Amino acid sequence: MLVGTDGKILGILFKNESSKKYWTYSFNFNTKVITKGLENVILDYSGDCSDIDLDEIGNIYYSGFAANGVNKVGVSIYKKGIDGQTTRIGADDFLKFGTIIKLKALMGKVYFALNGKKTGFDKYQLSVLKQQ
Repeated sequence: MLVGTDGKILGILFKNESSKKYWTYSFNFNTKVITKGLENVILDYSGDCSDIDLDEIGNIYYSGFAANGVNKVGVSIYKKGIDGQTTRIGADDFLKFGTIIKLKALMGKVYFALNGKKTGFDKYQLSVLKQQ
């Protein structure tokens, strides 16, 4: 669940674990109205380890395989909009080393924390990146 920046709208996400399909809703505290976002959708190009979040109106942001699912080694960030369309957020196959620990959609931007050990170095790195 995610509460909007003004605290008046709540985004709600449901996942069917066996079918891996998602439903999203938003609840407006002022009007007391629940609005359907996505219904019975699969997250294109995602895998079992994809990290997901949603915004207050029900769009889902998630990590997935790069090149629209073709590159199983690379990582890209995607948005499944309430219109049902899947779009890439930012650069394709941007992650050259490391693993996404947590992805968050906040105030219209996507943030994520990643950790990793770059080849040839003996230290681990923790980074927090923000969408431009």
